[in-house]
Amino acid sequence: MFYEQDYERYLRSAGRLASTRQVHRYTLKSLTGFLASRGITEAKAVTTVHVDEFARTLFERGHAPRTVANELMRLRIYFDFLEKQKIIFLSPAAGLRTPRGHGGHHRAYPDGELAEFLEKLDTSTAIGLRARAILELAYSAALRPREIRALKLSDIDRAKGMLFIEQSKNRKDRIVPVGCVALEWVDRYLREVRDLRPGDVGHDHVFVSHKTARPLSARGLSWAVEEACRKAAIQPIELYSMRTSAATNLLEAGMGVVHISRLLGHESIRTTQVYLHTRERELARLIEAKHPRFRQSGEGVSA
Repeated sequence: MFYEQDYERYLRSAGRLASTRQVHRYTLKSLTGFLASRGITEAKAVTTVHVDEFARTLFERGHAPRTVANELMRLRIYFDFLEKQKIIFLSPAAGLRTPRGHGGHHRAYPDGELAEFLEKLDTSTAIGLRARAILELAYSAALRPREIRALKLSDIDRAKGMLFIEQSKNRKDRIVPVGCVALEWVDRYLREVRDLRPGDVGHDHVFVSHKTARPLSARGLSWAVEEACRKAAIQPIELYSMRTSAATNLLEAGMGVVHISRLLGHESIRTTQVYLHTRERELARLIEAKHPRFRQSGEGVSA
């Protein structure tokens, strides 16, 4: 028994869209079919080993890392549901590492590297200026691409340095801080590009198409960054990497995971941990320097 109907009701109550519920059903059906081939018919009998084997099977079938990562992300949500309902004691997907390629595993750039990259954009052009404003905003407030597209002029509180994010993932509203540097670039974009559009824009969205003055589509937002990078002769950066970089750099600067989770708009800290790309060698160096049991005493270990 895998509690498919209970899980469907849970997703519906959480506000998941019909299309989202459909892919969750597909993932669960794929998992249960895999488990049935191994004689497992109860969710309580699933172990971490089984989930690992399922992931390997997906790779063997030729699925891309991003596809596998999305499948495993949905399995985390499913097993977290079972754990919350006390159907299982501990999620077998709790410690599962998501393959590279997933949104939560977009590259996290050090702040200095990001600064050098942003400086290479040609902000004397409309395309370059728009891309700089988009990327600065995404990095400063750790925004999702959809949140950037949906952002309106009325959502920006410059006096308080806050953004109102309306009905984002899981239809949740939240308020996030935004830095003065990002706001300065946004204001320059508004002043020098958006507000100079001929005719009436007719809406309140911040970022618009330079051809139609309509709000940017998902592809239009990606193209806006890619084209600016192409014109500057630099390697394009994934927009989602700005969010991942913000989370990781904040963690390494000393911010707690709970506060980072609130900034990202996550319901669970487990979700946040997927985004945190602490650099292993730096972490090892810090532990060796700070942890008292890593420092050699010179006395050795007595028998």
